[in-house]
Amino acid sequence: MLPIHRTGTTLSMRSALAVTVSSLFILSNFVGAEPNQSTVEALLSNLPAPGSAAYRTLYETADRPHREVLDMTKAEVWIIAPERMEAVIAAATRAGVKFTKLEAAWNRPFAPMVRPPAMSAKQRTMMHGAMESKAVVGMRMMELPPPSVAEYALTKGMHDAGPNAPQPELVIPISEDKTIAVRRTSVAPVAGGYAWHGVVKETGEPVTLLWWPSGKMSGSITYHNHIYSVHNMGAGMHAIVADREFSIQHGLYGCSLQCSRKTDDHDMARFLSSQSGRPHFHYDITVRSEMLPSARNRVVLTAERNRWGLQRPSAHCVIDARDFQNVEQTLRIFGETLIRLGRGRVRVNNDRIYKDVWGQGHTLGTTRMGTSRDESVVDGE
Repeated sequence: MLPIHRTGTTLSMRSALAVTVSSLFILSNFVGAEPNQSTVEALLSNLPAPGSAAYRTLYETADRPHREVLDMTKAEVWIIAPERMEAVIAAATRAGVKFTKLEAAWNRPFAPMVRPPAMSAKQRTMMHGAMESKAVVGMRMMELPPPSVAEYALTKGMHDAGPNAPQPELVIPISEDKTIAVRRTSVAPVAGGYAWHGVVKETGEPVTLLWWPSGKMSGSITYHNHIYSVHNMGAGMHAIVADREFSIQHGLYGCSLQCSRKTDDHDMARFLSSQSGRPHFHYDITVRSEMLPSARNRVVLTAERNRWGLQRPSAHCVIDARDFQNVEQTLRIFGETLIRLGRGRVRVNNDRIYKDVWGQGHTLGTTRMGTSRDESVVDGE
């Protein structure tokens, strides 16, 4: 179960670290069929203006395919029949359009650098600074795909609505010998880029990625209670840093922070702006936290029956003191990190952490099947 803490905690930071929806985008139009094994996904960039004769000619050559417009890079993904490929490539070349066939690895936002280029002095300083932490046990250099490919990997189907809307997956190499699949739960435009939220398919642990069309990425990945941080090293290089001992060192477990309600009309934002000479903004933070398993939290059958004669269930759930402490400690470490980096401050409101809590999410354990009441909730029937 995921208790939600409306902490009222406040955060002031530079606009470069903004994590809030700052603009809306017009929904793309979709025409034709979804991709299947007999079609090809192709990414087209540097297209003529939509509605122009050149655009219509190219679109008709492709037999009016399903298309998805990428809001930030202005590229488009078309689903093309294989027999149309040569004609479309030829027409695209004549129109000065870049045509890229999306290969099987299109949903990999990072690719290991086989031979990383020589680092600048600034990059070497960043790398050594990250590796100096006792919690860090490894770093892997990565490169990002072209911006239009990265945007499609992060946002594919984001404008589709309804309960059957797709939730595409990404494949991320977190170390030399481990690659994980992560499923998107949400994606939204933020400060000129996208905030991508998802979960590791294997464990359900949180993943957050921030991407900008300039080719920058940052974020964090939690896997088996180990934290992997994504750092932008500049010049197209990114590093995935394995902070495997961090959560153990600080006694933390699954907890995510969502920043919202961006404003510069706040005393702390004005103070930090005046002190640094750079714009700062205030955010509210909503905390979503896992709960420790407890035998006291359970669902039992009562004597009361519903209209079908079945016993009604009764749920008993008490949030452990350690769950509250996990939220507070996560916020305080976040604040300490911002201070150390010179990026902002966090004001922790303990009254809201401990008193203003509401729960939702995925309650586990209520469908455990077996033959013994001591080990299961329901039987084979």
